Amino acid sequence: MAESRKPIAVILSHLQAATFLRGVEHHTEIASTNDRALELCADVELLVPFLVLADHQTAGRGRGANRWWSSDGAILFSVIVDVAAACRNRAVRKSH
Repeated sequence: MAESRKPIAVILSHLQAATFLRGVEHHTEIASTNDRALELCADVELLVPFLVLADHQTAGRGRGANRWWSSDGAILFSVIVDVAAACRNRAVRKSH
């Protein structure tokens, strides 16, 4: 039986419409989703949470000095969040 796959554009649209994500960016190949996320953070108007997703990374890395590797079909991503805003929102909810 042939595997049925949804086009990536449909998946990305659904991720943004049906989840907490405010933005999504997909790359077939990228050096590092984390490096791209850091580049995007320079944009003060970036809507967060923002997902950077890739099919393949050429220079991915793990925590510390660890290298990151993956096989075909792996989910490779970085998510940009505003931790300070999340903490402020949580504090406001607790004060009510």
